Amino acid sequence: MRRVLTVQFDPDTQKTRVLYHGGSEEFHEQSSCSLIADWCLMCGSSLEGRRESFRYYTGAKQKIPVLVSVNPVVLLMPMLSPERNPDCLWISYEEILKVRSLDRWHMRILFTDGTAIDAEVSPKVLRLQMKRCRQFLKGVLAADQAA
Repeated sequence: MRRVLTVQFDPDTQKTRVLYHGGSEEFHEQSSCSLIADWCLMCGSSLEGRRESFRYYTGAKQKIPVLVSVNPVVLLMPMLSPERNPDCLWISYEEILKVRSLDRWHMRILFTDGTAIDAEVSPKVLRLQMKRCRQFLKGVLAADQAA
């Protein structure tokens, strides 16, 4: 599994754009959710199983992030409800270096490889998603060490 920065479906082209660590990108014919579901299966679990695990550790009910891969860690956070917004932006939690609010609905996100994007994302939603991801990873690591 390659290190993913963002995933987003473009309704105009009907393709999903994947931006990778290092700046390369790919376009896929399937929706974001379908692509992420395929990645989950390739990494040993179903999309629903990954969501259920996240709910277990965090109690989250909406905008459920998905741990796609554990090596490398690819934990994708949706910025909107993907069920209602198929073109929602998915951001990789582990690849975020720094975030900055531009205004009430826009953020500048700097990734670990130096790539920066300006995204139509509520700062409140992004910060909540990042907090949930920290909580989830802490729970998973604690369970892994206890086993």
